[in-house]
Amino acid sequence: MDQNLRDEVAPECLKKLGEIVDSYVYDKGIKRPPMSDVVWALEFALQLQEMAEKNSQINSGDEVYIGRVGIKRDGS
Repeated sequence: MDQNLRDEVAPECLKKLGEIVDSYVYDKGIKRPPMSDVVWALEFALQLQEMAEKNSQINSGDEVYIGRVGIKRDGS
């Protein structure tokens, strides 16, 4: 994984993305899941990421990060 993204992707989301990729690497198309299943799995992975961002708070200097939104300690 790209080092710049390592702290940006929730572990649960990364695991689900790995499962999606793993299920789609077969040479024979008959062994691969239908695209509708892949789309559903990607939407689920996105929900996992959004939930992780919503529930995480990371302190960084003068700002508190909730998900990807920075909020300064003075409330701005």
